[in-house]
Amino acid sequence: PQGNPHTWLDPLNIKIIAENIAARLSQLDPSNAPTFQKNLQSFKDRIDERMFGEQLLKTLGAKGGEILTRRARYGELVSWLQSRNLLHLLGGWMKQAQVLSGKNVVSYHKTYVYFADRFSLQIVAELEEKPGIPPPPQRRDAIGDQIKREGVKVILNDSFYSRDAADYVASKTGAKVLLTYIDVGANESVDSYEKLISFLLDSLVQSLSAS
Repeated sequence: PQGNPHTWLDPLNIKIIAENIAARLSQLDPSNAPTFQKNLQSFKDRIDERMFGEQLLKTLGAKGGEILTRRARYGELVSWLQSRNLLHLLGGWMKQAQVLSGKNVVSYHKTYVYFADRFSLQIVAELEEKPGIPPPPQRRDAIGDQIKREGVKVILNDSFYSRDAADYVASKTGAKVLLTYIDVGANESVDSYEKLISFLLDSLVQSLSAS
């Protein structure tokens, strides 16, 4: 009822979060506002490059990141690029995620709605019937039946949740449990936002390609 808090897992949202942080820091420390704004722009440029690819951004020029962000947010990115014969230049996370489009997965917790929406992944169910409450046996069995019906191959399980329910369902269905991290610093190898999103995409691509 209070909404889903995992907004940072959409790279387009992380730029808004960064803008809000920079604005507040500038209010608190006006003398360093130019530094905050410079760092903000550097961060946004890095995210745009990882999101869309360097070649496409260079082709579109200085406003390329803004244009592509707007088109992606409205679900028009691919059609807009196709209309301008630019789709072949798309790179970065959006290019990598094309193989995930329409693929069905199950997650333990309702963590990935923003991530899935951005990268066209279909989350068909969560193991938790109610957030924060471990699923009872009948819930696990019901999700297992759904996984079999819909051919789901991957169950996403955040690293800080017990994987008992996911392992049980996987043992009954043949689906693979993918242990995931959703925060920077949750693992030594995930020490930046870019590495976090790359980890999630790499893991999903590998798991769904192998299944």
